[in-house]
Amino acid sequence: MLLIAHSRTAKAWSRIYGRTLRRYSAVSSDVPVLQRKNLGGRVFILNRPENLNAITIPMIRSIIPQLQAWESSNACNVIILKSNHPKAFCSGGDVKAITSRLRETRKDACEFFFEKYQMDHYIATLRKPFVAIMDGITMGGGVGVSAHAPFRIATENTIFAMPETVLGFSPDVGASFFLPRLDHCLGFYLGLTGHRLKGEDVLHAGIASHFVPKERLADLEQRLCEVETSEFEAIHEAIEEFAEAPSEPFSLSNDLDTIRDCFKENSVEDIIRSLKAKGNSFAQSALKTISEVAPLAVKVTLEHMRRGKDLDIASAFKQDWIVTEALVNRHPDFLEGCTAKLYEQRKPKWTPDSLESVSRGMVEQCFIAPPDLPPLTLLRDATYMQYPHRRFSLPLERDVMNVVTGVEESVGSYAFESVEALVDWFETHWPFRSVVQEDRSHLLGYEGAMVGGGVAGASTEDASRERFEVVVRKAGVRQAVQAIAERSTRLS
Repeated sequence: MLLIAHSRTAKAWSRIYGRTLRRYSAVSSDVPVLQRKNLGGRVFILNRPENLNAITIPMIRSIIPQLQAWESSNACNVIILKSNHPKAFCSGGDVKAITSRLRETRKDACEFFFEKYQMDHYIATLRKPFVAIMDGITMGGGVGVSAHAPFRIATENTIFAMPETVLGFSPDVGASFFLPRLDHCLGFYLGLTGHRLKGEDVLHAGIASHFVPKERLADLEQRLCEVETSEFEAIHEAIEEFAEAPSEPFSLSNDLDTIRDCFKENSVEDIIRSLKAKGNSFAQSALKTISEVAPLAVKVTLEHMRRGKDLDIASAFKQDWIVTEALVNRHPDFLEGCTAKLYEQRKPKWTPDSLESVSRGMVEQCFIAPPDLPPLTLLRDATYMQYPHRRFSLPLERDVMNVVTGVEESVGSYAFESVEALVDWFETHWPFRSVVQEDRSHLLGYEGAMVGGGVAGASTEDASRERFEVVVRKAGVRQAVQAIAERSTRLS
């Protein structure tokens, strides 16, 4: 959940954005989170341009009560989160503020994470449509306020990364929930290496739900505010009026086999052995990256995601809290990594300094809460095992496989004689009724937990049945299915 801290990256940002930031700051309000109302739309605007919108405790305390008020308001149909910065959505948590507190008192440093996870979980379980416009740098904590939303808009300027291991930390903000659920073990690769995805790649990876060119964002926002209902399908239909299918293939498409074959392993040592066996340029680059990050952090991160794959979203945030306390309070690498990268521009001195020195017991201790650690108390009792709005995103590999193998009931006895026939069928039939019903079951699970919890407009199963019947077609389905089919040997 941290601001990326490669010294060369920080210098590059300073050169590229420095003049823009000074000019932009001069005309911006001092309020770090602006709030706007427009018809049925309610808008949060992140407004710390001089810090690339890095999140602070005052920002969290500004957002949460307003989220609660808007969610319960019948006048609010959609909540939008965007940035007031031309190049950054949100670069993460304010690492310098966190490390400054850490030097003074560890308790205050962890307070930030406690409240951040509360906010991220609340966004993940909102009953009102929430649209995160990830235009620009979206890293760490910026991922926490966007990746769990039902509608996640990428643009050509989006830069996504979870670079925590570089700082001796582990991807948090619920990353252990969404990263392991990406196709091809891609999330394990992204979490361990901090690899960046740009533009359309964020959609290809399954992190964004839609791609909208930046020049259309103002019109999209106005259109969303004009929607006269809080039905998720209506919001999706409005976004699709502006969305585009990817114009280029996934930049990692030729490396997905290597990623899957290597990052499916259960230990970092086995991942390294598999990468060495591959021996290609991609594998060599991944090996180099893993050799440079904190040894304890990379092993904890792999364990974090392995466990998160089987956790519900509330439990994933609670696990984040325990792991974060361990890495911030009980181990020196986080402070060392931040000091080396942010302040002194040097190579960190990790403790332990090698993967061989990190025992299984050291890793497991990071998942055990000390007796005096207060549990993470979430703002409501709501959870799910799978995202309840998957029908608004592109098909996954398992969806294609279910169709090809006949598991998907809506296929019937139809036999596909070519990839083109398969692609045509998907374009007509996605999302399947089975996916809609799966979403519905997950959604009712966490809606039911909130009925009676003071949320206005809480719907019952009978009242919400009709809205799941029809979903508008989605841009990019052809390209997604084509790519999956062409790289899958099981379709040959």
